Amino acid sequence: MLSQLEQVLVMIAMGALMIGMGTTLDWKSFRTISRKPKQLMMGVLMQFGVMPLLAWTLAMLLSLSPEASLALVLVGCTPGGSSSNMYTWFAKGDVPLSLSMTMFSTVLAVLLMPMLVTFYSGQLSLGDLVVPWKQIMGSLFFVLIPVGFGLLLKAKGVKHLVRIQQGGSILGLSAVFLMLASWLPNMIEQIMNEYSPEYLAVFLLGNLGFLLGYSLSRTFGFPPRIARTISLETGLQNTLLTFSIMTLSFSPVFVEKVGWVPLMYGACIMGIGLFWVVVFRRLARKELLKKTNLENEGAGALN
Repeated sequence: MLSQLEQVLVMIAMGALMIGMGTTLDWKSFRTISRKPKQLMMGVLMQFGVMPLLAWTLAMLLSLSPEASLALVLVGCTPGGSSSNMYTWFAKGDVPLSLSMTMFSTVLAVLLMPMLVTFYSGQLSLGDLVVPWKQIMGSLFFVLIPVGFGLLLKAKGVKHLVRIQQGGSILGLSAVFLMLASWLPNMIEQIMNEYSPEYLAVFLLGNLGFLLGYSLSRTFGFPPRIARTISLETGLQNTLLTFSIMTLSFSPVFVEKVGWVPLMYGACIMGIGLFWVVVFRRLARKELLKKTNLENEGAGALN
């Protein structure tokens, strides 16, 4: 368990990370919301509709403990983070749409996340554990302050934004390593035995999020490039935000018991996300080749 000093250091590091994330966003990207409302709404449906339901379903099917189930639902309800913007660029997706979805879902989470967590917790046998939805809402407001500050810095044209972003990323990663270093030595036996269903749930939640994000978007008629973007926004949850909310809203006992769930999801999802980026890049190459062949055939027919 983290000491009080370590918890303070972690929260400072998280704040720096959120400021760095805010400097990567752009107010201008909100313009795409009015131009592409259907795409944005599909992302919201996946983020706050499919993912929480998927997390709760996996928790039920795998018979997770009430605490682990609630932690997994928290992950499912969390909006995407800045990593989804980077992965979207790698996967040849629509980066402006990804930025808009990240910003919109983060703001929308202030209202939807407490409601969703409260709803799904009602389907769990939590015993004496009460979901502090008011504290969750307050935590989201608290976390959004550094994101907004980062946005303001970019809007004001502050110099050295890249250094701020790099510094925030380094501090955020340091916080993750501190938490893992504090917990893992005392949890090796539990990780190998007791927590195997939770690890399977984390693995399935990430992969199914990517898969459903892409397949459902294509089913609803969105082009492949947009489907790739929605898929990555769906699977790449901002788990550092999840952990921050858990730390600010729940008891230290609860955080000590299942705080590793969002951290492990975040660690796993980066590797899983890279796998899906490779898949999407190959699909993008095939799409480009097919388009080129059709254009060549059309040009040949005209000649």
